[in-house]
Amino acid sequence: MTNQEVAENLGQLRRLLPRLDQPVLLVPFDAVVHTEAIVSLSAAQQVPKFRFGGGGTAFQAIFDWLQESGYRDGNATVLIMTDGHGEVAVDQHQMTTVVWGLTTKIGELSVCQPKGRTVALNRGE
Repeated sequence: MTNQEVAENLGQLRRLLPRLDQPVLLVPFDAVVHTEAIVSLSAAQQVPKFRFGGGGTAFQAIFDWLQESGYRDGNATVLIMTDGHGEVAVDQHQMTTVVWGLTTKIGELSVCQPKGRTVALNRGE
C-alpha cells in the first residue's frame, strides 16, 4: 500500500476504536509479521501515526502468525487492511472470521476464494 493508503487506514482505525468495547491488536505485516511493532490499542491516541515495514505483501505470513499465536474463529475476528495485492492462494488455517478491507475495488483482491467477507474501505472519510 502507499504511504497515503496506510495513513488513511490508520485514521479509520482511530475513528473506529472508540466504538469498540474491547482492545484491538494491531499486527503490522508485509512479507513477514513485524512482531516488534505489535501493539494492543484501546484508545484512538494509541494508534501509530507511521508506517511499519513496507515490502511485498504475503498474506500467508499473518495467517501463520495467527495460528501459531493461538487465534481461532472462536476467539478472534481478523481485519486485514490491504490494497489487495499479494499471493493468489493462501492457507487461512480454517480462519473464516476474516474481513478483507480493501483500499482498492472489491474485485482486486489477489486471493482466489478468500474465506470471510470482502469490503471496500471508505477512503478519505
